[in-house]
Amino acid sequence: RGARVLALTAGQHGIEGYVGAAVLRRFLGEFLPRLEPETTGLLLVHAVNPWGMAHRRRTNAANVDLNRNFALEPGGFDPAINRAYDKIAGFLNPARPLPAPLLARLAFAAGLLRHLLAPGPAVLRRAALLGQYRHPRGIYYGGTGLQPETAVMIERYRDCLDAYPHLVLLDMHTGYGPRWQMSVVCSPLEAGEPAALARRFGYPRVVKAGGDAFYAMQGDMIDCAYRLAAQVPGRRIFAASFEFGTLGDSLLAGIRSLRATVWENQARCHGAGPGMAAVVAREYGALFYPSDPAWR
Repeated sequence: RGARVLALTAGQHGIEGYVGAAVLRRFLGEFLPRLEPETTGLLLVHAVNPWGMAHRRRTNAANVDLNRNFALEPGGFDPAINRAYDKIAGFLNPARPLPAPLLARLAFAAGLLRHLLAPGPAVLRRAALLGQYRHPRGIYYGGTGLQPETAVMIERYRDCLDAYPHLVLLDMHTGYGPRWQMSVVCSPLEAGEPAALARRFGYPRVVKAGGDAFYAMQGDMIDCAYRLAAQVPGRRIFAASFEFGTLGDSLLAGIRSLRATVWENQARCHGAGPGMAAVVAREYGALFYPSDPAWR
């Protein structure tokens, strides 16, 4: 027992765990010797989603996105959540084999153009990324109840909050933000404002989920940690995701990101045409674990 506990977690989205492993290795070699064990506890989780990491997938074996599965609030798994997703489900989850590269690109571009016109880019982005609980084979599926991986992590956080008055949780991710910079993504439940936190940390890029800078999520692990802390009197918490940008933050990068996500799920569910398996692996890898030595 001490004044605080530091939790570092990686691989909640399995394929992102390779970068998370590199961060944990850096922490152990460079930062761990600076901590005072008399005052600071430590929780390290190398792979929240070991199946996804082993299979280079974002989800677990049940196709659940674990960062849409930490839904402690009543009705958190209600299928009625995010009904706007139903209107774009055919575009996001095509129920047919993924064709050869040229046809796949044309089909995605046509569908994207149609959905950018109606319901529009803002609605499309929010509906796609929020999380959904009606389409088990679809992208960003949050499940019908807590997954085994989620339940284990909730118990670990409860252990930390029972033993320490102050929890600091940092969860490693890849994909979002400028290609050559990490973004610190805070929960909307965090009281501090991004500009003030950036000054406090001496770090230039701090944002909050749910605002203009970062999309909203249902069933987010960081939000769950804040709710757990609120259940224990006298507990303090700071929790955030470290997002290492991969493709960049341009409109074209966002389109490429969505396309890679749709293609990977379509190929897994329905198979892929000649040459597409290699294309999908390359695009999905570029989105979550770039091969560029300079980026790594």
